[in-house]
Amino acid sequence: MTDLLTINTHHHTLTHLDALGHITTGDTVYPGVPLTEAIHEGRLATSDVTALGPAIFTRGVLLDFVTANPLAKRHPISGEDLDHLARRQGVTLKSGDALVVRADPTSEAGIAASAVRWMHHHQISVYLGDVSDLFPPPRLGPLALPLHQIGLARMGLPIVDGAHLDPLATACVDHARHTFALAMGPLPIHGATGSPVTPLALF
Repeated sequence: MTDLLTINTHHHTLTHLDALGHITTGDTVYPGVPLTEAIHEGRLATSDVTALGPAIFTRGVLLDFVTANPLAKRHPISGEDLDHLARRQGVTLKSGDALVVRADPTSEAGIAASAVRWMHHHQISVYLGDVSDLFPPPRLGPLALPLHQIGLARMGLPIVDGAHLDPLATACVDHARHTFALAMGPLPIHGATGSPVTPLALF
């Protein structure tokens, strides 16, 4: 008996961790490795998902736009929005924290470049969210998708796309706090551009 498993890793309905080499910037991948060196026999030879393993364990902070501050249609979430919500929730981001952002999916909100700068300023170690870049992007070009093209490809910020955050939001309300221990580990697949993950929030 045997099985053949085929996974579309970067599908928007699958919670997955992007490898740092998932997105190109010009003709390089993070941290500036030429594509001619980064790709070998159809897979990543550098900055693949194993570079982020075997596990990520840090403090997580949920900023919840759904319950605190519903967003307008296709709102670009700015650094100012994140600051305002953190103050409203009474949380302070610390160096090394994982930032978790929840928004109403029907709002089709997206992360703006100023929010990525905000993450860099606060030294965020990993981003998780059910909100990503605005799609389709409002403009074309190398910075049309700031979370991925700046955060991932230039800053080396690990990104978890497609997070399902309703249970986490409920737990935060039950425990009356928006901070928790966050643990997850990618599948150790050498050469992979990403991996399904099951992030765990521990209170």
